[in-house]
Amino acid sequence: MYPNPYKEQLEQQVLSADPVELVTMMLEHLIQAIADARRHLLSGDRAARARSISKGFGLLGELAQSLDEQQGGQVAQNLRRIYGFVASRLAYAQSHQIEQPLIEATQALQPLHDAWKALCCTRTEACGALLVAANGGGQGKLALRA
Repeated sequence: MYPNPYKEQLEQQVLSADPVELVTMMLEHLIQAIADARRHLLSGDRAARARSISKGFGLLGELAQSLDEQQGGQVAQNLRRIYGFVASRLAYAQSHQIEQPLIEATQALQPLHDAWKALCCTRTEACGALLVAANGGGQGKLALRA
């Protein structure tokens, strides 16, 4: 098996990410795993489809495990419901070998991903603006990066 040249880069991104960035990355990988499952379903590659769906279940488990209903309240409960819905769609797609549940899973996740991505970008822009302001309007070198 050939080594993945991007594995080290991904590991570094994960290790340096904050919780918002981690959730965004996990949602991106989950959506990609579902897209891969769809592609493998349509090509008839059962083993690859099963691997992609399994990866999706793993990511869903990590996302669900990260929820704190004590602090997150209703938001955490709603996220748990969405993750449960997506898991049920993946299971149905795997057992019935049909595409529609995979489409539904992606449709449920895409707005969630977009919201986390927007939050990530908003935080990065705000952090960058604060660093520039703290550094005298960008007159010198910054020691930190957003």
